[in-house]
Amino acid sequence: MDASDLPADLVPAQPPSSVNELSRLWSTTRAFRVFVVIGGLGLLGLLLLPVMVAARQSDRKTHVRNALKQLGVYYALYEGQFKAYPSNTPAFEDWLQKCGMDAKELLTCSRCGNRLSLLWEVAPSGSYEPQGCVKYTWPDTGPTDGAPPDLPIAWHRCPLANVGDDLNVLYFQGRVDVFAIGSPAEEAILNIGRPTPSPK
Repeated sequence: MDASDLPADLVPAQPPSSVNELSRLWSTTRAFRVFVVIGGLGLLGLLLLPVMVAARQSDRKTHVRNALKQLGVYYALYEGQFKAYPSNTPAFEDWLQKCGMDAKELLTCSRCGNRLSLLWEVAPSGSYEPQGCVKYTWPDTGPTDGAPPDLPIAWHRCPLANVGDDLNVLYFQGRVDVFAIGSPAEEAILNIGRPTPSPK
């Protein structure tokens, strides 16, 4: 039995007759491999893009929360030294400088460059009624030890933190919470310092 008796698909391929055919075959195979690798990398990039975006947003959210927690630490240290809570921004900033802390860095979001909202700047004196709690009123000298744990001390909405622009809030007890836009807690916090509408 010779090669002519075999079916066409079982006949061994003839070796290329010249060096040009061999180089053409080699370049075609190499180009195909390069396209496969580029396509695979592109597909991998498309699959990883949502993961990388989510990780970046998570980092931004964490950064805002950590900045507020750091402010809470200095807020408690200030009270420990002066037996009163901050009620005056220039005095608080001077004290921060003496502690070796850059006041502008502490009171400004490094992600968006906007200043944190501070209770004593928004409402030097006023009142706040947490959900289900008794209304608390503070004088212009600042909150007292009798302040409810849920009294907001500072808050910030970083437009770069996430799509929803959630409100990050530092409370009197040092806890940081995050509220979605339009939530009752968010509206109550944003209404601090605003005049209450008179009943009609």
